[in-house]
Amino acid sequence: MRLRVRTRLTLRYTGVFVAVLAVYVAAVFLFQYAQLREQIYRAEVQETEAVEGLLYFGNDGQLHLHDEYYSHPQSRLLVNRLLEVHNAKGDLLLRSQSLFGHELGHPTYPREGVGWFERRDAELSDGRKVLFASHLHPLNGQPILIRLGYDLGPLHATMLRFSYLLLLALPPSVLLAAGAGYRLSRAAFAPLQDMAARAEQITAENLGERLAIPPPGDDELGRMAGVVNQLLERLDQSFQRMRRFTADVAHELRTPLASLRASGEEALMVAPDAQHADLSAVISTMLEESERLTQTINGLLLLSRADNESAPLELTTFDLPELVQEVALLLDVLLEERSLRVDIEVLNDGSKLVRADRMLLRSALLNVLHNAVKYSPEGTRIHVQHAHVHKHGLPMQQVCIEDQGPGIAAGEHTRIFERFYRGTIQASGPSIGLGLAIAKMAVEHSGGHIFADETHVGGLRCCLLLPVAGDNAPSMEHP
Repeated sequence: MRLRVRTRLTLRYTGVFVAVLAVYVAAVFLFQYAQLREQIYRAEVQETEAVEGLLYFGNDGQLHLHDEYYSHPQSRLLVNRLLEVHNAKGDLLLRSQSLFGHELGHPTYPREGVGWFERRDAELSDGRKVLFASHLHPLNGQPILIRLGYDLGPLHATMLRFSYLLLLALPPSVLLAAGAGYRLSRAAFAPLQDMAARAEQITAENLGERLAIPPPGDDELGRMAGVVNQLLERLDQSFQRMRRFTADVAHELRTPLASLRASGEEALMVAPDAQHADLSAVISTMLEESERLTQTINGLLLLSRADNESAPLELTTFDLPELVQEVALLLDVLLEERSLRVDIEVLNDGSKLVRADRMLLRSALLNVLHNAVKYSPEGTRIHVQHAHVHKHGLPMQQVCIEDQGPGIAAGEHTRIFERFYRGTIQASGPSIGLGLAIAKMAVEHSGGHIFADETHVGGLRCCLLLPVAGDNAPSMEHP
């Protein structure tokens, strides 16, 4: 079973604490040991200097030590003085009784005691470990080597007791550190638990609610809460769009289905004595509603495929004015029926090539131009203008389609590109509200931007902005 993050963090914190504490204890132990050895050495130097003034040769030619030495003050730690004196030849002149006849190190070392007081470690033949200082001192015209040391046994015993105290303090320290680490991790993860509990309460019915951002708000938990809130915002918007889309689809499909049903019932009622013309009118109505229903479904399928961002685009490079001419020719019959004329104007000699999905862009132009045809009064003119422009310092191609229809109300210049939205003025018209939405999708997938010119008076002027072929400029968000 995998441990919780809080427990794992506590264990890691405790492990790091134990490692740091072990290093600290070892450092303190070694430092204390070195300090005590240094104190012993300094005491030995002082004792040696005192001994140098108390040594003398007696009438018998033997080396003696004045009795004042034994009453010399000493540290409680520096006990059991070990004293040994040699002449220049290495012969023993004096040895303290505390050595019990054992030699204090080797008889002599090369250049021992020359200059400052030399320190050495030695082990006596009885196993005692000692630290002694050596110094060469002239006495009555002849050099003598004075060695003075202390048994390190008491120091080692003291350090052993000190290490026991440190080890005894280690388990309680580790337990306290583990408890403190657990409480700290619990306090650190408390905002995360609150966010998790809050997130569990958010469902599809209350996506408008958000996680509380714990203070100060600019730390890791605050940023994570902000990211989750942004995700909830996107989900909320997606759900709202889905609800609106479902409601709009239901509304748009209900009308043609009801018309089909009414037309069918009417056909059944008049069938026994109906004339050929009556039946033709009913069937024509049914076919028109069926076509409208088919257009709605096809538009929805196209928008659904466009919403799938992984859908591949068939990018090609082509001449934009030629595509405009091609789309205008497709509507020739409809233009002729309503006595409409399309004037195509190509301004300046800039690049006319674009790189985009030709079929998507063709669909965009067809929907915008067809929208202009639907709302243009009979016998009027539709003006299509192509120009090479610069927007935000980037070379762009602009195609504007301008009709002489009723136009749109103020404040609807962006909403007319929403799915199933029909402007206030056009609400009673033949539109299903998908044409401009499809055009917007197609243009944006081609890296461009579509907008309705708010400054135009009389009719609707819809403009498509597309990047010039070979230009890597990002898609435009504003005209």
